[in-house]
Amino acid sequence: MPTRSVKIIQLQHPDTTSYGSSGAGYSSSWFSRLREKMKEMTFFNWVEMFLPCCRWIRTYKWREYLQVDLMAGTTVGIMLVPQVIPLLSAFLWLVCKCKCKKKGRKTQLLCVC
Repeated sequence: MPTRSVKIIQLQHPDTTSYGSSGAGYSSSWFSRLREKMKEMTFFNWVEMFLPCCRWIRTYKWREYLQVDLMAGTTVGIMLVPQVIPLLSAFLWLVCKCKCKKKGRKTQLLCVC
């Protein structure tokens, strides 16, 4: 059986003495670094931050992954949607029951309050 080499990476702890004795110095320096990083961001960096799919869609291998991803999505949809429908109907029935009680009406199977 072939053996694989394993690289051991030593755990490195941050030097807390440079941040002062309280955590406030650490949080303020962290905040200032974040603010500086945000100032340097371009429009495309902001788009990538709020829409992460824009980052990986550029390297997506359409010919290799699209068919497999569509099959996986279809399988999940076929399996999970029928399981969620009874839960959704029970939730809607409870919400409707609460609304009907507040209005003093009798709860029906399909109520429109």
